[in-house]
This record gives sequence, C-alpha cells and structure tokens, in this order.
Amino acid sequence: MISLTWGLMCFISIQVSGSLAIAPKFGSRHRQIHSISPSVSRVSPRVSTRGHQRPGNVKSIELTSDEMPSVERFQDVQLIEYNGRGFQQKGGRTGTNNYLTQDIGTAVNGATRSNCRNRPIDLVFIIDSSRSVRPAEFEKAKEFLQDMVDSLEVGSDSTRVGLVNYASTVQIEFLLKTYFDKSAMKQALARIEPLSSGTMTGMAIQTAMEKAFTAEAGARTTSTSITKVAIIVTDGRPQDKVEEVSAAARASGIEIYAVGVDRADMMSLRLMASQPLDDHVFYVETYGVIEKLTSKFRETLCGKDDEGSGNDDYGLGLGDRKDGNGINNENVDKGNDGLDACARGHNCQHICVNSGDSYNCQCRAGYVLNPDQKTCSRKNLYACAQGHDCQHICTNNDDSYICSCQLGYVLNADQKTCSSKNMDFLNSFDINDKDDFSGVDTCAQGHDCMHTCVRSGDSEICMCHEGYVLNADQKTCSRKTPGCSDPCANGHDCQHICINNDDSYICDCHEGYVLNPDMKTCSQEMRSEITQDACKCEAQILFQTKIAIPNNIHLKCVSWNKDQGFIACGGDDGLLRVLKLETQTDDAKLKGLAAPSNLSMNQTLDGHSGAVQVVTWNEQYEKLTTSDQNGLIIVWMLYKGAWYEEMINNRNKSVVRSMSWNADGQKICIVYEDGAVIVGSVDGNRIWGKELKGNQLAHVAWSPDSKILLFGMANGEVQIYDNQGNFIMKMTISCLTNSTGAISIAGIHWYAGTGGYVEPDCPCLAICFDNGRCQIMRYENDENPVCIDTMMNVVSIQWNHCGSVLAVAGSLRAANMDKEFNVVQFYTPFGEHLRTLKVPGKQMSGVGWEGGGLRIGLAVDSYIYFANIRPDYKWGYCCSTVVYAYTKPERQEYCVVFWDTKNNEKFVKYVKSLMSITTSGDFCILASKADNTQPQEDAELESGSHARYVLILCNSIGTPLDSKYIDIDPQFVTMTKTHVIAASKEAFYLWQYRVAKKLTALEINQVTRTKKEGRERVYHIDSNPSGAHDSSPDFAKAFTATRDPICCITATDKTLIVGRESGTIHKYSLPNVVLIQKYTLNNRAYYLSLNCNSRQAQIGIIIFFSRLAIIDIAGVLTLLDLEVRGSTDDGTGNQASAGDPSKFERKDVWDMKWANDNPDLFAMMEKTRMYVFRNLDPEEPIQTSGYICNFEDLEIKSVLLDEIMKDPERPNKDNLINFEIRSLRDSRALIEKVGIEDASQFIEDNPHPRLWRLLAEAALQKLDLKTAEQAFVRCKDYQGIEFVKRLGNLQNEPMKQAEVAAYFSRFEEAERMYLDMDRRDLAISLRIKLGDWFRVLQLLKTGSGDSDDALLEQAYNAIGDYFADRQKWVNAVQYYLQGRNQERLAECYYMLEDYDDLERLTILLPENHKLLPEIGQMFATVGMCEQAVNAYLKCNQPKAAVDTCVHLNQWNKAVELARTHNMKEIKSLLSKYASHLLEKNKTLEAVELYQKAHHFLDAAKLMFKIADEEAKKRTRPLRVKKLYVLAARLVENYHEQVKTSQQTKAKGKKSEATSALAGLLEEDATSADNRIVDFAWRGAEAYHFFLLAQRQLYEGYMENAMQTALHLREYEDIIPSVEIYSLLAICASANRAFGTCSQAFIKLESLESLEPEQRQQYEDLALEIFTKHAPKDARIIEQRSSEGSEGKLPTCIVTGLPIQEYQFWMCSVCKHCAQEQEISKYNCCPLCHTPVA
Repeated sequence: MISLTWGLMCFISIQVSGSLAIAPKFGSRHRQIHSISPSVSRVSPRVSTRGHQRPGNVKSIELTSDEMPSVERFQDVQLIEYNGRGFQQKGGRTGTNNYLTQDIGTAVNGATRSNCRNRPIDLVFIIDSSRSVRPAEFEKAKEFLQDMVDSLEVGSDSTRVGLVNYASTVQIEFLLKTYFDKSAMKQALARIEPLSSGTMTGMAIQTAMEKAFTAEAGARTTSTSITKVAIIVTDGRPQDKVEEVSAAARASGIEIYAVGVDRADMMSLRLMASQPLDDHVFYVETYGVIEKLTSKFRETLCGKDDEGSGNDDYGLGLGDRKDGNGINNENVDKGNDGLDACARGHNCQHICVNSGDSYNCQCRAGYVLNPDQKTCSRKNLYACAQGHDCQHICTNNDDSYICSCQLGYVLNADQKTCSSKNMDFLNSFDINDKDDFSGVDTCAQGHDCMHTCVRSGDSEICMCHEGYVLNADQKTCSRKTPGCSDPCANGHDCQHICINNDDSYICDCHEGYVLNPDMKTCSQEMRSEITQDACKCEAQILFQTKIAIPNNIHLKCVSWNKDQGFIACGGDDGLLRVLKLETQTDDAKLKGLAAPSNLSMNQTLDGHSGAVQVVTWNEQYEKLTTSDQNGLIIVWMLYKGAWYEEMINNRNKSVVRSMSWNADGQKICIVYEDGAVIVGSVDGNRIWGKELKGNQLAHVAWSPDSKILLFGMANGEVQIYDNQGNFIMKMTISCLTNSTGAISIAGIHWYAGTGGYVEPDCPCLAICFDNGRCQIMRYENDENPVCIDTMMNVVSIQWNHCGSVLAVAGSLRAANMDKEFNVVQFYTPFGEHLRTLKVPGKQMSGVGWEGGGLRIGLAVDSYIYFANIRPDYKWGYCCSTVVYAYTKPERQEYCVVFWDTKNNEKFVKYVKSLMSITTSGDFCILASKADNTQPQEDAELESGSHARYVLILCNSIGTPLDSKYIDIDPQFVTMTKTHVIAASKEAFYLWQYRVAKKLTALEINQVTRTKKEGRERVYHIDSNPSGAHDSSPDFAKAFTATRDPICCITATDKTLIVGRESGTIHKYSLPNVVLIQKYTLNNRAYYLSLNCNSRQAQIGIIIFFSRLAIIDIAGVLTLLDLEVRGSTDDGTGNQASAGDPSKFERKDVWDMKWANDNPDLFAMMEKTRMYVFRNLDPEEPIQTSGYICNFEDLEIKSVLLDEIMKDPERPNKDNLINFEIRSLRDSRALIEKVGIEDASQFIEDNPHPRLWRLLAEAALQKLDLKTAEQAFVRCKDYQGIEFVKRLGNLQNEPMKQAEVAAYFSRFEEAERMYLDMDRRDLAISLRIKLGDWFRVLQLLKTGSGDSDDALLEQAYNAIGDYFADRQKWVNAVQYYLQGRNQERLAECYYMLEDYDDLERLTILLPENHKLLPEIGQMFATVGMCEQAVNAYLKCNQPKAAVDTCVHLNQWNKAVELARTHNMKEIKSLLSKYASHLLEKNKTLEAVELYQKAHHFLDAAKLMFKIADEEAKKRTRPLRVKKLYVLAARLVENYHEQVKTSQQTKAKGKKSEATSALAGLLEEDATSADNRIVDFAWRGAEAYHFFLLAQRQLYEGYMENAMQTALHLREYEDIIPSVEIYSLLAICASANRAFGTCSQAFIKLESLESLEPEQRQQYEDLALEIFTKHAPKDARIIEQRSSEGSEGKLPTCIVTGLPIQEYQFWMCSVCKHCAQEQEISKYNCCPLCHTPVA
C-alpha cells in the first residue's frame, strides 16, 4: 500500500445528550436595521425564554408589565413571529429578502400611519444605481422612496422633494420645483431607470449642491427656517473622494443622511454624513429590508411618536393609551396644562415614557439604562461573559441576557434570584390556609425588600438569600457570620454553575458539558459508546463515536473545513449545524488522535425551511455556503466565534444541485437542476450566468488553476467549459464501457494540489458514478484515465488533504445477504485499493476529510460518524535519526528529511517519485522511480533495457553511498545489515551491498560511477531456489505473472520471509537463497516482523527460536513459531519461550516492534494505546498515537508523526517520546526509594542486562565499586568491569568522581573537575574521545605543550572533516588550510568548483605527489583538459593524460602527447571511438574526429560515403556538391600529409623529386581505395557541371548550357543517366539543336532503369516535339572536342568549355583550370571555393 496503513480506523462516536437549546442558537446574522449608534433594537431582554423555540412551536410572546404595548402596537405584534433569529414577518421570505429582525415597538412600517405634518424641508434623494445594484434591488430602493414620499406632506409650501440618480455619471431625475403632487411624484419615481456603471458618489454630492439645492431648482434659499436635507443611499465604496465635497455641502447648510446597504463602506458613510453620526448614518443588510427605514426617517423628519400613538399637528401623543395593566385609560391626568409629562419636557437621552404625572426614561434596543435613570449605554453581545447578576444561570439573549435557575428552583420576581420549589422557607406559615394566598399580590405592586419579597395574604414579608439573615428592620439583609462570605451570591462569571469555595468560588458545568480552559465557560462533552465490530469484516471499527442529531432528523450532506476544522452538516427540516472537534490535553505524550476530543462548537444555524442539500466551505475567506430543496442559498460568515448570515439568494425557479468555490476562494459556481449556471464573486457580485438549455445539471467542479469548469449532467455526461462559460468539449468517460442501464454522477472532485502531489503528473480528477464506476484523470482531457469498478452504489467521494487517498462512500450488497450495508472504500490516485471500511446505519449521505487527513466524517441517517485514519507515512528510523518524507505544493519531488534527534539537526534531500523509505542499522534505502530525463551510466540492465526504478543507499544524514537500478517494481522493501530485498508482485530482488567504514565526500560522489562488487540476484516467487550462485540477475523472469502475488516481506541476517495474498508464507535462508519451508495462514498478511532469533544463555547453551509476528489486512495480530530448538532456562530466570503463540490474537493493531535484545519482548499499537508484551503477557497500556521507532534496553522510542507532519519543516523534540517498560520503572523506583541492596534482590528475580546496568550505574554514583563490578559482570559489560577496576586503582577521590561523571556523560562536570585538578591533558583526552574537536581546539589554545602543535593540526583537520561531512565546504577549507591537509583541500576545492585554487594547489605540490592523479581526475571530470594534462604529466603519467584528451575529444593534444612520448595506441583509440560514433549514426562527428586527429584519408572515406548516400536520396545538388568538395579537400590534406612526412624523413638525403616519388609510392602502398585517392574531385566535378548547365540554361546561354550538358556524359557513374540526358534534351531543345535533342531522347528511351510508365511519357514527349520540329540541328553545332594534340584538354570550370589556349589559370587546391578572362570575374574557385590568388 502506497499511502495508507489502516491499522487504526476508529469510528469516534459522540452522543450529544439533551436539547439543542443548551447551545446558543446564533441564527443568521440577525438581520437588523441599525445606525452606527444606537442600534435599532431587536428583542427585549425580558422576552420569555419560551421564545427560543422553532417558529412552528411559538404560540405566544410574553411581555413584562412595564412593556405592555398599546392597542395599535398589540395588533402589529400579532403579525410577527419569533424564529430564533429575531422576529420575522409572517409568510417568511418572498423573493430574495423579506425578513427583518426588529423591536416589537418598531415593527410597524411607518408608511402605514397617517402623514406627519412636519416642518417644511427641501429634501433631495441621492440614489446609487451603479452596476452592483441589481434590477430587483433598485426596484426595492424605488419602493423605499415612494414610501418616504407617502410619509411626508408634499407641497409648494410644505416639503419639496428632488431626486439625483448617479453611477459613473450623474442625472437629475427631477428638481425640487418639479412635483408638488404625491401621485405624480410617485409615478416619476416608478419611471426611473438604473444607470448601471461605476460609483461616483462625490460627483453626485457636488451636483446636488450646485444644481439641486439652488433657487433655480426650487430650493428656498432665502428662508432660514427651511432645512436643506440630502439622503444618500448607496451599496458600494465610492470611486472618487467624498470627504472634501461632503464637508463643503455641509458647510453650505445641507444636512446629509447616509444610508449604506449590503457592501457599503462604513468609513465613507461616516465621512459623508452630518453630525452627530449616530443620528445620520444608517445601515441595512439588503435592499429587501430598506423600506423598514421609512419609519426611522419619519420619526426623524416628523418628530417621535410616543409608543405607537397617533400624532397631533405638533407631533405630540394625543391618541388612546393603556395603563400599566393593559386597560384602556382615556382620562389619565395630563397635568394642569393638559399636556403629558414628556410633552412638557424631559431629559431622557433616548425615549421618554409617560407615567401618570411624571415620566420614565427608556433606551433603544441594544442599549441599557444607566444608574442615573436618564442616559443609556450600549449593550454587549455577550453580556453573560462580561458579568451579570443572575444567582444561578445566565443565558445570552441577543444583546442582553436572561437569568434562569437550576433544577428544583424557580426564578423570583426580581428575575435574577432563585428559590427552591418545595418552599421550605415558608415552613412557619400554614400553606393550607387559602386566605394567605388570596387577594392582591402586594409584592407585584411594589416592595422595599432588599432581597426577596414573599406574598403573605394581603401583605408581604421580606426574605434573604442563602447565607444572609434578615435585619431588625425586616427589610434589609446581612451575612450570617462575620468573616464568612458567599461569593456566588455576590456575583460570578460562571456560565453554568457557581460553587462557593471558602472566600472564593469555582465554576462547574451541567451534565453533558465540560469546563473549558478559562475555567468559566462550558462546552458539550464527547461521550464515547464503545462497541465492537460484530461482523469482523475487513473494516476495522475500533470504537464508534457518533454525534446524534436530535429528533432523528436525517442528514443530507456533510463537509469538513480543512483549514479551520469546522464541520457543517445539513439535513431535513432546514437542519444546518456547525460543529468543531478539538483536543484538549496538558500531557505532552498525549497528542494527536490519542488526546481526548471535545465539541468546542455546536451551533445550529437557522435560515433554511427546506431540507439542506448542499454545503460547501470557502476556507480562504472563512465562509460557508448552503442551499436547500427550495433553492434558497445562504452565505454564512464567522464573526466573533459564531456563524451569521452574510448574504442570501433565492432564484425561485429551480433547486441548487451543486456549488463549488475555486481554489483561491474568489469565485463560486452554482448549478441549478434546470440548467442554469451562475458564477459569482466572494463579495456577492454576479460575474456571469448561463442557461444550459436541455440539460439537467447535477455537479460542478473547478480546475486547480480556475481556468476550467466541469459540469456533470443528470444523464451522466460531463461537459467542459472555460471560466467564462464557453463550451469546449464533452469529456470522454472511459470507465462506463460495457455499462448498461441509467446512470448518474455520484461525485466530481478535482484535487487542487494545495498539499503537493505524491508524484509528478499524478492523477487528481476523480469522477464517480452511482453504479460504482470511477475514473481518475490527470487533466480534463486525459485519454488514459485510471478506471475503477468499486462494485458498490456510490453516493459521495472526496480526496484527502494531499491527494494521496480517494474515499468513495456508498453501499454494498453482500454476496450472501439480501440487504445492503454502508461502506467506504479507499483508493490511491492510481486505482490501487487500500481498504474497505464498513459503516453501521441504514443510509450514508456524505463523506468529508479532516484537514490533516487523520479523520473522516460520515453522515449516516441522523448521525455523524468519525473514523480515525492511520496514514502509512514514508518514514524510518536509523542511528537516532528519524527519516520521513512529505510533499510540498511548490515542488514535484518528495522532500526527505533526515532528522538527527540526538543533535536536533536535520538534513534535507529531494527525491522524485519516491515510493518507500526502509531503514536498518545505520543506513536507509530510498526506493523511487528512475528519472528518465537524467543520464544513467549504470541504469542499463544486462538485456539492454532501461531500468525503471532505483534503490538509493544513504547514511543517516542523507548522503548517497550507493545505488542500484532495477527493472522490477519495488512495492515491498526490507533490508538487513548486508542485504537489500525488494519485491514486486511476482518476484524479489536481492542486493548484497557493501559500504566502507569511512568514505570521504569525494568517494561518496564517485561511488555511483564505479561498478560495485556486490552480488545481485532475482527470484520469481513461484520458483524453488536451491542456493546455486547466479552469475548475473535475470530480470526477464521477474515479469512472469503469478496467480498468488506477493503482499509483504521481512528479513533478518539469516532468514527471509515472503507473504503471499493467499495467506501462504515462504521462508528462505540467507545469504544463499534456499526455500526452506512454507506455512499457511487464514488471512492475507499485511505486515510481517521477525524477532531477534538467537541469544546466548548463561550456561553456554545457544537457544534458537524464530517467531514471526503477522498483522493481517483486518488489523489482527497473530504469532507464528517458525523454528524451536531446545527450551531451557537461560540462566537469567526467564524461560526461553512462554505461552502458546498459536492462541495469541489481538485486534485493531496497526504497528508493532520486537525488542532488539530480547525475543520475548515486543510492543504493539492497538487503537490509540501501546501495549508491551513479555512472554505474551501484556503490561498496562499506555495512551499514545505514536509510531514505534525502536525497542531496546527495556525502553521504547516513539515518534508522533501526525504532529510532525503538521509542520514537517520544523520537527520538534517534544514529538519524540521515550517509554520505559514496567520492570525498568519498578527497578528505578526501588533504587531511588528503597536502596541498592533491596533493588539488587528484585533485579535478581527479574534479570535483564539493562536492569543490571541500572544497578551498576546507581552503585557507581555512590562509588560502591564492589556492587558495581558484580552488576557489570551480570550484564556482561566488560568495559564497565574494566572501568570499575581502573577506578579501584585510583587513589584520588576527586579523580574517581571526575571519571564517574565522564562515564555518565556529565562531560562538562568531568572537564571542570579535571581542570580544577590542573589536568588539562585529561580534559583534552576526554574531548578527543567524545569527538568534540571544537572544545579540544579551545583547550589547546589556553595552554602550551610539546605535543600541542601536532594536536592542533589534528584538531583543525577533525573540524574540517566535521564540516566536510555536512557538505559545508567553505568552512572546511578554512580548517584544512590550518591543518595543512592537502588531500582534503583538493576535495573541498573540487566540491566548491574552485578550480583556480585547485590549479594553484597542483602547482604547489611536488612532482610525483600521490595527490596529483586524483587532481587530474577531478579536472578531467569537469572537462578542464589542459589542467588535467598538467597534473598527470607532473606525476609522470602521460598515458592518463592522453586518455583524458581522448575522453574530452582533444585529439590534437592527444596526438601531440602520443607522439611526444612515443605512444602507439593513438590509432586504435581513434578507431575505437570512431566506431562508437558510427554505431550511433554520428558519422559527421566521426569525420570531425578523424580530421582533428589528422587521419584525413579515413575522414575522406566517411565523407564520400555521406555524399554518396545523399546523392541516392536525391538531395539538393548544391548540398551534394559541397559534400563531395569536403571529401576531396580531405584527400588533398592526406596528399599533403604524406608529402610532408616523406620530406621530413628524407630531409638532407634525397632530392625533392625523389621525396615526392617516395610519397606517391607510399600512397599507392597504403591506399585501400585508389578511386578515392586518384579521383577525389570527380564527384565534385560532376555536380559542379550539372549545376553550371542549369544556371547557364536559366541565364539564356543556350549554347554553353548544351556544351556543358554534353560534357556531363562523362559522369554517368555519378549522376543518374536519366537526369543527364533529360538536361541535355532540354538544353538542346532550347538551343534548337533538335538533332542533339533527338539523340538524347533515343538514349532516354533505351535506359533500362526506367519504369514502363516513365518510358511511355518520354516517347509521348518526343512524338510531340518531333512532329513539330525535324530532328536536325538548326545550325551546324561546333563540336568542341576536348582532345588536343597532346592529349585531353582541360575543361573550364567557369564556362564548361574545353580550354584551347596555352595560357590558363589553375586552382592551387583542386588543380582545376579556367580561362584567365573568365576567372578574373571570381574571387574564389567556382569548384572548391579556394580564394583566387
């Protein structure tokens, strides 16, 4: 398995008990109309808690007596219902937004009342109609304006109204003087059209000031009593500056009100509005509720109404009222002046309420009355958290809070304190006396009790709270006992329960809740219901934890926010919940999945009325988008830890089937069932829309780069569009081949690559259908997708966080069962099935991955199940180093980290297509796919095929030591101290690696260039190896298919175990591979591990027993004894083997590790617990989720890989945990608490080398040398024994203590003690042993001595080695220079590519220095030939210098060196290299090679061969001529070389003629091809005259062209005859020499090389010509013979005619002639292009 080990798949089941009312119901974003301050109120804090029910359950709304509404208000209240978010108009939403949270007292639209007779004003509306205002919203704005007009008294002498409409431009729709009639004005308002462009608000204000508020426009500028008012309504941010122009408008006397809608910029509104801002800035969430502002403006412009009464002409309340009891009271005394108290004047900051002859002050919603009973302060949204005076429980209620009591108590009349239900405080009264409880409730009428008033008949008595006593005045209360206090009664900030604790208090929570870390607030508790997987199928459900949805509401969808961890689930009846699971623990060892989880959020979101079908997260902007069966879409935002409505949309035509945010969260695509597509921005703007007519849409997905949209149709088609909605193509669905019946798409998920890819070009687009067919593609038009048939009914799919695992959720029908059961199948991107998880319940509806990939959430029926995932990380542990790999989004390679846990250092390397990491001892193996783009010198197999995989052997800091290229797929890899075993499904490969004890960095870098002697062998799993030595691995047999594939392997130094899918286990011997035995298991093994298979008993008997641990694919751990030889006591008190391994079985196991030093000990991970077994008996479990690194010396080292992978670039040592097993813990405790003697007896009874060593160390600490020596003897620690003896020989007590401190690694203490004793030499020796050369250097510099110089040099070199091993070459150079280490300096210069210093080092070294050949090799590897030659020559290795020149193609230098040093191998080297080039069809490179080496004749032969091949291909004649010319010039060079050679030999002995003759004779003797030597220019001549004839023909020199063509007849062996005579026929015909033309046709017709069709064509052409012209020459053609009196005449290479003159020009190179008058026109020879002298 590539990506997952499902050793633990734990279903977490959390049962949330109780009612949902316990968790606060933050509905949607509380749709409220509010100004900046104060807010228009929503719900009075005194509304009964019964209002917190769903709308269908609300039957009445109870108000307290002091807030009884008037008749008019009461009638309005009947139109309102409470829905958990606030009050909503009956009928719910109609259209987009029709609901509004508001105060009961302001619920009635002011427009429905009678007109106010306000003071006259000049009112100008400035309305934004930019493109962001949609048409429907603009209609709402116009309705608001019409309502405003209705509420005003419009006329020429009353209020005048004007309207300015603006966007990017400004348009005055009508002026103040235009309309004085309401109906006409409203008609004009209805006709206004939006301008739909930008938002130039500043320009609109400027226009209103300069053109609308002028006398010409109808403004009454001369009257000071008439106010100029401008109301600006906008929904966006101004695109121009508004501050200065607004200030100018205000300065001119214009009072500005600013109304912001939806996305309006609040800062801009404040810059525009007049002061005070609280009264001039308003904001509403949508245009759908803007008309509710009418009443607010009516109150502002007309004057306030008093609690719903009608208004008289002066705005005073003269209508009917009710008294405090709700009874009509028409004759309330108004006072002497007939006016009520408020009308006579008041000093209330907000609202004045008449109360008889006086008045009371009240505050607007969102504010509370201050103690002065006049002014108001803003409420806090989280009032309980800010402090309250509830005795028991405080519950937030919108902007305020309400008090409630604990079980068994009732709320008192003060609405704060609580009393017991059983009325124990009334024991002194006769409860049966009815008179005591009749009559008027005097407490309700008012009382002066300090704490509690209790009715007693027609009177009342005062009572005190618990802990208080009634004072003598029978009204006030005092504490019972001086000094004793009741802090809870004095006030507390506990969310649930306060408990007194002496002079303070502590907080507690109700049942089902747990206290949060702030020790005040509470969160719902997760309670696990542990249940076993009864059917024991392939899935491992360790314990099921489910979050139950109340009322058994079925879930439809679930989605997990990968960044913030929120879980959204939607279901029937408008259910929408947001949950969050968080772990809370203070235990450093208890992290990850092992830590307890709690619900830190459990919020119900109200807003949907139908079943919620789609939920999707926008992680980048922290938004949640949901949709229900009615098509209603709500976007939710996170604000102060809770979710609120931000935007809402309802198309009212179809149902939303899918929604998808793009990768950066900027865009959302919404698809409707009817084919409508809408793409919008994150701020709610519509980008584009489209109707896919005739299609029913079902799914949508963005590509990772947001350039492509995939639309899944209801009929199973997938269509591809670009991001602008343009159709591209239909996707080819390969997985549905041979599929029948109706199908639909179950899910489309395109992994965006945010967590990197498991390998380059990894499939990431998954499309699954309900019939179980899936295809995984690399891109949208992938022609070779990975096809899967899951054999299940699929309902949902999703990739994990890094695209390595695809979860496919649905149902599966069992083979022998009629009913279906829920399953989740897991696959790799390449279609490999990982695991099947069975899920309880009837119907699964969704699946979601946690952000870290460690859990999945499953929506089943009315539950959410959680399953823990144990990833199969690519990791290992070697030599105190944790090696792990992870992917980065920005890189295609795996990042492999070598984390040295001892020094807390990490080393990083990048590996492409990493497959696995395997470790053993000090080394690790990285298995990966071979990089075909890089040259692989040793990557070719014996068969010549290219290797596909590579095994890289590394040390513990990631330095590659060796590598092997193989052709089998290393799906399973294990290693021992000597062998690496890699297995595919069919075969296994053995590589016996060898590593030197110490390698320099240079040797490490060169190791892959040299062949290793290690043996390689390949065995097919069906073969029966006999141990015979194979000469070479035969990879061909590794690809033979097998019916029973390999599924796992493990090995020790002597044994190899191979598991097969059928359950068969093969046991082989090592190193000679022999099949020893086969075993049969009941299940398929997934993981195998062998114990340490031998140990030495104390009595000298060696007891062998090999035990194999098997974890099968169901997570069941079993043991198998492979071999038992003897069973005797080993002398330590333990039996060699105890228990019956055949009966051992543990479930839900995902990791295990044998102890390295005891075959009876092993540790295993079961669920989130670690168990340690000794002789098959378990110790108490340890709660952890770590992966076991090592088990040795009774200590387990574990690493929390889950935590490391959260930030893999910065591993923390806190995530590395050591566990001591019980015997070690007990022994340590005995030594510390009881003493060495008693502990010694315990260890004697429970012997182990680690325990004896623990005892020895404790004795050493106390300098009890006798006990220490005995203990060292028992644990066979001979070094310890020697150490004790050495201590015994020391007489100095401080010296003993220093030695003991050093022994226990307290090196600083030991060094300090040595220095105190003036033994610097011992301190230096200690640091040398530790390898701390930095400290050695410091100590050496503090003193002096005879050997200090040598030690200094050694220290410098050791520090240089330290930096070189870590590839810090610059630092290493500094220390090697001081240590005068020339060898390592050369290595550093080479690694730094500092070749100048390397060359200077070469000069400084003496001749024949042993380092010179290595330096020469360094220069040669980087192509620096001259420097390499100098190094080799300085050490007297000329042959190596020549080899370097040949290797670097410096043939001139090689020949020169060979001749200088009388070497004869140069000819064979040339031939060998030329043959190599020719084998690779690099003929021109071979020609160049021979030419540089001055083997001109060989070069000429190759060039003639090239020219002949090009001529046969009918290549352009000019190219062929050039090739022949080049070949001929090479022959001329050969002639000159032979001549020069003979002249050198005969210098001073023979005449020049004799030398030339000797050269010619040598040519005849050595030339293998006389044609090449003698007729070198013949090919060039032929094509030269062939081109010349054509050129003359085209230039009109017909005679010369014919003569040149006639000359071509001599070259029929070079140019095809058909071309020569065809050219001759054309030239003769053009020259009207039809006789010559006839002869040419006769020759053509007689050619045997012609096809019959060609011959017929020539005959037809000849017939056509010669029927028109007689076959005679028009004139006598002068036959210019080339034969002279002294032989053949030369032909002019310029004209093509024979040269008759005696004086002519001859080329110095090609020796061809030309007439002097003709060649004078040329600068170069026309044939060979040599410059004319």
